[in-house]
Amino acid sequence: MKQTTLLKLALISAIVGTCLLYILSETIPIPEKTISEIKEMEDGKIRLNGVVKGITETEKSIIYTIEKPEQISAILFNNVKKDLKIGDKVEIVGEISEYNGKKQIIVEEIN
Repeated sequence: MKQTTLLKLALISAIVGTCLLYILSETIPIPEKTISEIKEMEDGKIRLNGVVKGITETEKSIIYTIEKPEQISAILFNNVKKDLKIGDKVEIVGEISEYNGKKQIIVEEIN
């Protein structure tokens, strides 16, 4: 084969492979964790179901205290206000982080 044909074939294979990996990564389910499991983890993406026990609004974020049966803070940084009240059941998808020595969840989705 000509060198240009091999180059085109390699480029097409790389693009198709990257697209397939992206599609597959979107279909992999995010594991549901308990708060005690989250507190033991260093980092990672998680799903948590719980009940809203507190809401604190700041200029840059909304902090939800989630209970199941322990408590953890879930931080929503964008300025999107969710219509949540204390006592609402929620499902949160987000990244684990640590602030002032405490684990928290940086919210990506909250329903």
